[in-house]
Amino acid sequence: MESIATKRHQRLIEILTDARKHAGIRQAELARRVGKTQTFVARFEAGQRRIDAIELLALCEIIGIDPIKLIRKLLKVEGELWRSTKGRIKTAHR
Repeated sequence: MESIATKRHQRLIEILTDARKHAGIRQAELARRVGKTQTFVARFEAGQRRIDAIELLALCEIIGIDPIKLIRKLLKVEGELWRSTKGRIKTAHR
């Protein structure tokens, strides 16, 4: 099985987990509000599960994170590749 622990994924987990804790929301409460189990939250916070775009938007809304700012932070993670609008692969720089 291929690892899901990329630098961006690790940074995403860090941002979401820190924001959840800062907001004073427990894993079980976040899970209830997003309509998932506590295991869902525990697994993505442990890096054992990826979340899709719809789940990310729901989590951001509940935790109080601007999803656009979050994506911009993730684009700045050094060493990760992304495609420009012209289709060329670029490496993100700080």
